[in-house]
This record gives sequence, structure tokens and C-alpha cells, in this order.
Amino acid sequence: MNETRHKIVLNMAGNPKPKDEEDWQELIQQFKRLQLRIKPSAYADIFQEIVNTIKSLQANKPKPKVYRATKKRLEKLELFFNNSDQHSR
Repeated sequence: MNETRHKIVLNMAGNPKPKDEEDWQELIQQFKRLQLRIKPSAYADIFQEIVNTIKSLQANKPKPKVYRATKKRLEKLELFFNNSDQHSR
């Protein structure tokens, strides 16, 4: 009962916890797809950040706060590379 109440409060606050292992695996796969898209020679620091993030997510399951921050960072990186792809055409 208390766990159900806690979930309802989190959903009302707009801060739901990551659902389960599928969410973690999906986040890892998104980072891997981004890793394949970028050129390591042109963006060495970002490439290394992505590799380190993938290793961290695979090694341990971070707290929900870290999950949300990592997801936001992924969105920013994807936006940056989507914009740079459009400008290079």
C-alpha cells in the first residue's frame, strides 16, 4: 500500500522512477547508436564521455536522479549532432 502511494505521488510530481531493466537497456542502446554515429577523431572528448557513460550504465544501476540526468545529457547530445548533420549537408 505504501509503495503504491509513493508511486502515485511521484507520478503526480512529474518525477516517475525508471520503470525497470528495460529502461536501462534502452538508454544504453541509445548511447551505443549515438556512439556509432559520431566520428571519434572529430569529437574525441564527447566520444570518450559516451564510452564512459555506457560502461557506467552497464556496470551498475544508478539512482533515478542519475538516470534522469543521463537521459537529459543524451537528448542534448542527440540534438547537437542532429543540428550538425543538417548544417554539414
